[in-house]
Amino acid sequence: MAAPQRQGLALLVLLAVGARAGCPFGFSGGLEDAEGGVQGAGRRLQQAGCNINTLAQQAVTNPFVPANPAQGQVDNYIKEVAWKVFQTGYPGFVPGLYKNGVLNTKVPLGGLLRLSFHDAGPFNKAAGKGGANGSLRFELGVRPNTNKNIIDAAGLCDRWRTMINNALAADPKVPKGVQISYADVYQLIGAAVVVAAGGPTKAQIYDPLPIGRRDATVADNVAQMPGGGISWDNLACLFLTNGYSLEELVALSGAHELGFRQDRTTPMTANPNSFTNEYFTAVINGNRNLFNSDRVLWGNHARSDAAVQSFANNKGVFFSAFAKASCSGCGAS
Repeated sequence: MAAPQRQGLALLVLLAVGARAGCPFGFSGGLEDAEGGVQGAGRRLQQAGCNINTLAQQAVTNPFVPANPAQGQVDNYIKEVAWKVFQTGYPGFVPGLYKNGVLNTKVPLGGLLRLSFHDAGPFNKAAGKGGANGSLRFELGVRPNTNKNIIDAAGLCDRWRTMINNALAADPKVPKGVQISYADVYQLIGAAVVVAAGGPTKAQIYDPLPIGRRDATVADNVAQMPGGGISWDNLACLFLTNGYSLEELVALSGAHELGFRQDRTTPMTANPNSFTNEYFTAVINGNRNLFNSDRVLWGNHARSDAAVQSFANNKGVFFSAFAKASCSGCGAS
């Protein structure tokens, strides 16, 4: 059950609680814009290196499944309170994901999803540091978090979090003193945006998310974030060494289905406000609006090629894989 003043009720991608710290929602390993990525991380990864084939096989035969905290009725109730706030905001004052029953495309949908990834992204499994811990609020304006869409998204999350905590404080069903953490808000909103944009259902991707992440009090090492120009070898090694399979890497990369590049005018895909599987066709076609970190998913490894093709062919298969990769370990204790 959620505990008073745990700074977070009871949720990452994970990392802070699930230890892939990165599972965006659980999510981990965010993919950054070419304009703002930390290229130094790529250089260090290249020096370290890894055996991609060996780790890719191990990820299949012996997958890493992080543990998550047990959830109680209060935790589930708090998630529903958050869900309602995300949907409507405070009409006339704080925008929600919907306005008059229609998707509100004036809200930075892509920025909100990237925010979830970027909070979880600075994760180092070997060191046990970083992850979905709310540290993003200390990292705004610092590369790779100079993207105006992410900065705007973070400001909106601040307002939603205040609304959620005010509602919890006034609700007799919630133990006195319980508040939702920034870390939980950042991961829950990532899942809520995907649902609102037509992706996996609430039951698939939002409801399974545990909450309870504690908020960090300082910034994480954002140099752990890969730049948009990262090579295939470095990108694959980053995800594999943090506990992800190549199939999960490809699935999570599908988050670039939503939103725009840093210029705020160039869409990543043909329908930047709709969460579909069009991204994978764009990857196969080498779409120049995508980053190098997207394009290298095709043509460099049989496993990633197979995943890209499978997701391009079947939206349902992609949605299932994305939901699973986003909340690895959900339900584990």
